[in-house]
Amino acid sequence: MDLDHDACYQAVCARDARFDGRFFTAVKTTGIYCRPVCPARTPQSANVVFYPTAAAAQEAGFRPCLRCRPEAVPDLRPLPGKTEVLAGSHPEVELLLPYLQPYDWPDMLEFLRRRAIPGIERVTADQYVRSVQFNGAQGTVAVRVADRNALCATLRFPDPSVLPVVIARLRRVFDLATDPIVIAGHLAKDPVLAALVQARPGLRVPGAWDGFELAIRAVLGQQITVAAAVRLAGRLVAAYGPRMVQPDGDLIHVFPEPEVLASADLASLGMPRSRAAALSAVAAAAMADTHLFDASRGLDDAIRRLCLIRGVGEWTAQYIALRQMREPDAFPASDIVLLRSIAKLEGRDYSPSQLIARAQTWRPWRAYAAQHLWVCA
Repeated sequence: MDLDHDACYQAVCARDARFDGRFFTAVKTTGIYCRPVCPARTPQSANVVFYPTAAAAQEAGFRPCLRCRPEAVPDLRPLPGKTEVLAGSHPEVELLLPYLQPYDWPDMLEFLRRRAIPGIERVTADQYVRSVQFNGAQGTVAVRVADRNALCATLRFPDPSVLPVVIARLRRVFDLATDPIVIAGHLAKDPVLAALVQARPGLRVPGAWDGFELAIRAVLGQQITVAAAVRLAGRLVAAYGPRMVQPDGDLIHVFPEPEVLASADLASLGMPRSRAAALSAVAAAAMADTHLFDASRGLDDAIRRLCLIRGVGEWTAQYIALRQMREPDAFPASDIVLLRSIAKLEGRDYSPSQLIARAQTWRPWRAYAAQHLWVCA
């Protein structure tokens, strides 16, 4: 994120760990600089200035806060408890994944249902299930709402050592490290968003199971409907996704690896050759950099790196940053649904640049504002 004062200050108030390392807060009244997750009392906005690095704050004459050194800061992710292994032994394990209320599970499930790829995902009235693969081994994971303000995940997989990776991915997919009250309180200051937040106070931003998979989905979805993109993704999985050794009903494939798609004739699936070339470029980029879709040093850095891939423009990069990299301020302003939604709410048309200007007060939570606009469209 850039160092917009109001956006940075909102991030400090939220103590959201996703902003840690993105900037440093220098307090003019004490001469101390802190990380965004510092447990100390939040200073007044007028008393702080923000720097991109600790070195820049030191050069400006501020000394480091002893309470927010890496070894001194507790885990400040807004979780009411730790992930708990409930029951099970190899190869099935049940997990409780806690979250802060409110949590809009119906909207989360509906979002995933509309985008479920045939062959690898299944969404029922109360549960999300998908196939998974790690190091050549295959299995499934199923997620539903449990008691005690938590989701219950059932992992069926032959190797229990993947459990930490699975937990991290599930927390990303279901946006479990979020304090919805803080975000809703900020967005509700906007009169247009206030009604949307009131209607869905627990709305989350659905994440992605895998960065490469999401990037392929995003490219497939360029300039076509969600339903059409899902159909194309289904064809791609059926043609190139490895078959499961032990299928689970209609879950009969896992998502194909980059090495397979990089050399495949994807235009044969019924898409423009330019789109097929973009998919091949994404696959080649993922092979060249295995950390391509990891969390970045900031939103601007993430967009810059992604846009270096042939066929990946601003919209696609912002969408990947929003769902995979968990950038809370990502905002695909050229998205046609966002433009139509805000136009319907305000009774006037917006260009992408005008929408970016309109969204300035939503920072640093523009991704959540986008999700509200998508849902109400």
